[in-house]
Amino acid sequence: MALYHIHRPQTFRDILGQDHIKQTLREQVKSNRTAHAYLFSGPRGVGKTSMARILAKAVTAGIDSNGEVADNDIAAQITSGQTIDIIEIDAASHTGVDNVREQIIENAQFRPTTLPKKIFIIDEVHMLSTSAFNALLKVLEEPPAYVIFILATTEPHKIPATIISRCQRFDFRPIPYDVLFEHIKDIAASVKTKVDDAVLSRIVHKSDGCARDAVSLLDQIMSIGKKTITLDDVSMMLPVSDTESIQVFIRALISRDEATAFTHLQTECTRGTHMRQFAADCVSFVRYLMIAKTGAQIETITTELSPTAQTELLSLSELISYDDILILLDALIVRTSQIPKAIIPQLPLEMLVIWWCHRFDESTPVLNAPAPAPTPHHSPTTPEPQKAPELSPKKVAQVATNTTGTIANAWNAIIAAVESRSPSLVFILKMAQVREESADSVTISVSYGFHKDKLLAVDAKQIVESCIREVTSHETSLQVVIDATLTPTNDDTPPAIHQEQTSETQTTSPLHDLASAFGGTIIS
Repeated sequence: MALYHIHRPQTFRDILGQDHIKQTLREQVKSNRTAHAYLFSGPRGVGKTSMARILAKAVTAGIDSNGEVADNDIAAQITSGQTIDIIEIDAASHTGVDNVREQIIENAQFRPTTLPKKIFIIDEVHMLSTSAFNALLKVLEEPPAYVIFILATTEPHKIPATIISRCQRFDFRPIPYDVLFEHIKDIAASVKTKVDDAVLSRIVHKSDGCARDAVSLLDQIMSIGKKTITLDDVSMMLPVSDTESIQVFIRALISRDEATAFTHLQTECTRGTHMRQFAADCVSFVRYLMIAKTGAQIETITTELSPTAQTELLSLSELISYDDILILLDALIVRTSQIPKAIIPQLPLEMLVIWWCHRFDESTPVLNAPAPAPTPHHSPTTPEPQKAPELSPKKVAQVATNTTGTIANAWNAIIAAVESRSPSLVFILKMAQVREESADSVTISVSYGFHKDKLLAVDAKQIVESCIREVTSHETSLQVVIDATLTPTNDDTPPAIHQEQTSETQTTSPLHDLASAFGGTIIS
């Protein structure tokens, strides 16, 4: 028999974690104030179904002075499955309204045969059809006094609100790292097998807070038949855990080590890792990174990270700025959404690696290194005015934050910075002109109303304001006005076309306006 069957919880104390739920249910049973319907929701393998069975035993067999299920014949019958008054239904394979009507509604009309209560445990309840939920609703709202419903699900958002509102809901949490580590260590000791702590730690990492997965992995590695199991013995069965894999990839990104990042992505693909899940895990880890950088206690952020992983999180948070964390998060979220439609699943992440590692010019200081102080220019006469930096709008670049000069002087640099984030905005900004500047705002004029609407959209406005801040080091609010007399210009127009335009007078038409709006011209 599998280990997770042998070590399945039979009493409240056997349930790992979930203290907030165990205490409440104990008190309800002790005071005879149990509800008629419960909803247990949470990740897989954290004790929902086991807690439902234990609650069923506690309600029917009673509890002792220690708040645990009483050890009597009724409890033994329920444990062995010999009673017909505890009905378990797998909603995943009984989804229709007929199943609900026959197995629940009609059955609930008959009183229990040997137990004081008749209890229905419906696992994976979110799999029921809409008509099945509607049929269940009435009996769930007004059940007979001798009936208790316990619903269990991993996806509570799929359950109708009318069902949830008629239940007492308890949300189960992933098992904390230290609790799960001690649990599988005790199981290994119970079968007289010594497993290295490094192996146990890797099992806990890979299980992601799921007790059933952790025990199953322990059972798998113990099948090699050794009494002492080391990391070398299980290196093929337990490759680098998911959390460690994410750390390697994120550290490579922060270090801008594209070779390591590419190699790691290829390794993950070879292992059969689902790229969208990998990217989603990266988003979660960078979120932890962002919160850790604020100085918040890591233990309050997540319970599934080991002490080693928490130390690594703190170490990485010191190597990246707040701005870079936000930019990386945005980029990861965008690339994650592209993976389902990608021809090659890992391609969006590979594009992310290239973009991220080449955001900076060669002249840009190393990450987190202080920018060199400007050298003062001494002149016995009038100081020579400094020229604004000239950046090609064709080059994707991260402009240094100590750039000086007004917004108008730095307009080309601002366009270059915007191009690295949203190329679709560049042709509008090239045709725009800076009309007015103040300490906290800049007003630019455009020729067309839809250009104004595009620039004032929330995402576009944030991008432009962010690039202005990066280039000029000023917090600026973007304002846009329409100037119908503004003549759009296109710096990329070949000289021959400019010459043709100047030598020939053309009549303004909607076609010319449309071409100008998109940065083009009519050449014939």
